[in-house]
Amino acid sequence: MALLNRSVGRPKPGDLTGWEAFANKIHVEDYLDPGIEGDERLVQGIKYAEQLARRLEQERKPFTVFLGRDPDSDAVTVRFYIRRSQEAPWTSDELEGFQSGEVMAWDLQPD
Repeated sequence: MALLNRSVGRPKPGDLTGWEAFANKIHVEDYLDPGIEGDERLVQGIKYAEQLARRLEQERKPFTVFLGRDPDSDAVTVRFYIRRSQEAPWTSDELEGFQSGEVMAWDLQPD
């Protein structure tokens, strides 16, 4: 399974954050046994997002790690991107699509 395919393309000017959130999207269920569903899948997504946040902290950049769960499909996704002062955060427009409240974000602050 390719981690990045050619359809991702290049970011639009002024939307590097959105491009990163799109390109750096991990479908947690793709890496789990098929029998792992429901809350157990969500727990695995949270554990992965926490580990990713710990690794990204070492980069000393203002990253956001975002976890969302689609209540209809039970899909759990983790995204990450660098926050840029000149661009709106990715989550500002996207949060309305998550009706379940199963959304978490880790905002990492460089030292």
